[in-house]
Parts: sequence; structure tokens; C-alpha cells
Amino acid sequence: MKKLISSLLLLSMLLMTTTAFADWSEVPGSDQSEGNEAEIIEIKDGGQLFDPENAKPPEKADPNMVDIEVDGYLVPFPDAYPYIDENNRTLIPVRFVSEALGAKVDWVPETRTVLITHNDQQLSLTIGDKQIYFLNSDGQIIDSMEMDTAAIINEDRTFVPVRFVSEALGAKVEWDAQYRVVYVTTEGGSQ
Repeated sequence: MKKLISSLLLLSMLLMTTTAFADWSEVPGSDQSEGNEAEIIEIKDGGQLFDPENAKPPEKADPNMVDIEVDGYLVPFPDAYPYIDENNRTLIPVRFVSEALGAKVDWVPETRTVLITHNDQQLSLTIGDKQIYFLNSDGQIIDSMEMDTAAIINEDRTFVPVRFVSEALGAKVEWDAQYRVVYVTTEGGSQ
């Protein structure tokens, strides 16, 4: 009886797996030499071949979700997530991306201001204000830049426009609309 069950189990596993033989000389775009005629590719029942050149990121559970990558690493957001605001700007919880860029983030509750310190540079953003202020080591304003959307508080987190803050910290920012990913690259970093 045990042999019969084992045999049936083995037979069902074999039926669930299809084995295909590919002659690479007949595959369009293949640069394989003619000596590779018996390449074996196994396809599980209902499965698909993995093609790394045409691979796409998995579908997002929420189509409005935005991913942020810094130097090729996906930034995790544990409790509040990036989104696109009414001005069509991607807002991010400031702490996670700033820290991924090597900056220190401080919150000043009395003035509702975020201070971002990176190397010898300090930025100041106040909730509801569209200005980024550049401060010297004494905390004095030495320059400013106007953003096209203001810093806000959402889900108990301070959200800022990713492009303005990242570029103010010296990073390059690119947007992939198809996959809804913001790529932030630092000097010497990789995407």
C-alpha cells in the first residue's frame, strides 16, 4: 500500500511539471552558439519563465503607493508612506530618506521645524512653509529656496517634497512614472 501511494505521489509530481527543450538557434534574438541544442527549461504548472532583461517589479498592492530608492536600496517606511500630493509632488516622511542619505534629523516642536544636518550643511523646514532655509554652523540663515509645496504633518510624521530636500543635500533625483519609483542617487552611490 505504501509503495502504491508513493508511486501515485511521484506520478502526480511528474504530471505537474512540464519539461521543454529549446533549440537556441531557433530563438529570436538568441546569441547562443549552435552547440547548445539541448538546453532544458522546467516550467511548473501555471508558471512562467523568468526573463531578467524584461523583469518588472511586482505589482503594488496600492496603485497610489510610491517607492523610494536611495543608491539602489529600497527605503523602508514602517508607519507612514510616501504619496503624491495635490501639486503632483512626491512627499516623503523626512526622517527615513534623510537618514538614508547620511543626514541627522531633529524636530523642534516649539516652532514646528525640522532641522536636517548633513556633514557641515544644515537645512531648516517649517510646517506649512514652502521655504527651505540653509543655515550656517551658528544656526543663522545664509540662503533659502522656495519649494512648490509646503512641509506638512500627516500620520504624525513630517512630510517634505523628496526632490527639493534630496537635491538640497546634494543628491540627484529621478522619477519613474511607470513603476512609481523615485530614485535618489548620491555622489559615488549607485542606482
